[in-house]
Amino acid sequence: MTVRISILAGALVAAVGLFVAPAAPQAADIPHTPPAIDAYTHLPHLEQVAISPDGTELAYIGQSGDDRIIIVQTLTGQALGGARLGDTKVRDVQWGDDTHVLITTATWGDAGGAFSEKSDLLQAVSYNIVTKKIVTLLSVGHGTSMAGDANRPRFTILGGAPFMHTVRGKTVIYAVGYDRNFDTRTFAVDPDTGGAYPADEAGFVQDADGRAPVREEGYWNNTNATYTWRLTARDGVGWRELWRVDGNKIEAPDLVGRGRGKDTVFVRLPEDGRGTLYEVSMATGARKKLKFEGDPRSISPMYDSLTDELIGYETFGGEGGGDVIFLDAGREQAWQSVAAAFDGSTITVGSHTADYTKFVVFTSSDEDPGTYWLADTAAHKAFKIGSQYPGLKPGDVAAKTFVHYKAADGMELYGYLTLPVGRDPKNLPLIVIPHGGPQSHDDSDFDWFSQVIASRGYAVFQPQFRGSEGWGRDYFMAGQGEWGRKMQTDLSDGVRYLAKEGTIDPKRVCIFGWSYGGYAALAGATIDKGVYRCAAAGAPVTDLRKLLVWEKGENGSNDSPGLRYEKRYLGIDNINDPKLDTLSPALMADRVDIPILLIHGKQDSNVPYAQSVEMADALKRAGKPFDFVTLADEDHHLSKDSTRRQAFDAIIPFLEKNNPPY
Repeated sequence: MTVRISILAGALVAAVGLFVAPAAPQAADIPHTPPAIDAYTHLPHLEQVAISPDGTELAYIGQSGDDRIIIVQTLTGQALGGARLGDTKVRDVQWGDDTHVLITTATWGDAGGAFSEKSDLLQAVSYNIVTKKIVTLLSVGHGTSMAGDANRPRFTILGGAPFMHTVRGKTVIYAVGYDRNFDTRTFAVDPDTGGAYPADEAGFVQDADGRAPVREEGYWNNTNATYTWRLTARDGVGWRELWRVDGNKIEAPDLVGRGRGKDTVFVRLPEDGRGTLYEVSMATGARKKLKFEGDPRSISPMYDSLTDELIGYETFGGEGGGDVIFLDAGREQAWQSVAAAFDGSTITVGSHTADYTKFVVFTSSDEDPGTYWLADTAAHKAFKIGSQYPGLKPGDVAAKTFVHYKAADGMELYGYLTLPVGRDPKNLPLIVIPHGGPQSHDDSDFDWFSQVIASRGYAVFQPQFRGSEGWGRDYFMAGQGEWGRKMQTDLSDGVRYLAKEGTIDPKRVCIFGWSYGGYAALAGATIDKGVYRCAAAGAPVTDLRKLLVWEKGENGSNDSPGLRYEKRYLGIDNINDPKLDTLSPALMADRVDIPILLIHGKQDSNVPYAQSVEMADALKRAGKPFDFVTLADEDHHLSKDSTRRQAFDAIIPFLEKNNPPY
């Protein structure tokens, strides 16, 4: 291994509750020389840091160019080993037990023709920190079966990251894969060989013997194209129905995990953007709705990864961002001491030891581009592990503030405003960056998208348009039927608000977005015109009917939940609705009167590359100015170092040319 990252080079920097004081704010109008673009666009120096269950080792991902590297070391910095993973995309790192690290990766391919089209295929490897051997989970050659050859794994492709559970006092590693009949199946895997055997009842609700006391199931009613969901409980040798919900058209209920008691479980009903929690008795089926008064944010239970015990709740959304609440008084006190050490920062809990005395936490703030810490609650100390972006100094990170504003129809809206370092916050040039999704949200954390643009001297506005999640049911539902309509004008209403406040110059505004945000950028050039001087669109949707036809082919159905989800946002009943033509930028290219930049990865399995090709062809026919950058080996998420740089080597000059920052 040619690259070694010493992530514990930073010594003890903070006793819990006594965090280092922040640097003094930089005065306005002091010239600031920003670092190079790639200081922001590089893949993180280290990421996905995980502590072993016994609290003695750390595992994390480093990088060398586009190659990803798994590195393992002791808490004192002694290297224990590592392995190059190539230019694959790492999606998850976790400890299977005290000696095995599990790494889930994504690779572009077609599984030998097993699936209809190429896509990102998940695989997982196990790295033994003692023997230094690495094996692929669900290795077909090592597959053993308890019920015949048909039950063996067909290949090493997974349906998600592996998970662990304690069965009869021992840790068992599970992975969801495909059997010889292409049916989804859960397998127990050997972390030293990759071999697997069926474990069909394994899941996030198990008893001590590895059996499921409850299960959920569902089926489609072909007559009215609705989905029936059932929750059943083990009853002797059979299963007894606890709850049945018919007529689901888009979202359906789902079993979340154990409830507050040993005989209850949580079920989430799709009653708003994220759903409402109900606690259900496994004995009687009696259920009651959980209430979290006064908090519009989404609530998610947290579970012990080995025992499936409910340990607390995690929230996200709202002005305050996220929060963590432990049910056990000792754990809650320990966590609050950790949180107090980083007051003023956004803090996220990562992995932890089995006894919850050590946490890996991630912080970011106006002065912190993302730092991993090891919090030892028993010793009342916090040790710095390392920074995601070590090339950035505190003065290179621009301040992000929360903004309230009103839409033209009077709806209260929210957003995040990032102001460039060293500039008087008056009459600034602005770049609007709408998020993807559209059912998603931004937050107060450091994000390199907005920071790299702010570093060039721009104010950056991230509007949380109606239909965004994390702001309550009414906020989410207000976006249904408003794709390309009020969801779009929510963006320009934010521009007008900032102009009225005197923060930005309304004559110097461009828009840049990715995925749905890319659509919004092009809609700003074709539908909601007259606001922007230029539009940069990454992985954009450009022809809505063709996108729906593509999704229809992917889902193999004329009326799938995915299609219904899109139709609800679009406010249509079928894919032949003529309104789609009035919402598709590629069909309105003749209306464009500002410069356009298109960027798209050829390995995009979320929005087809053909969507950008169609927009480019339409602009060319209409004689409109545009640039088109193809990312040959990139997916929807800018997962590679080289293509991140390629993308922003085009975006920054495009913005500077068409909307000069000074």
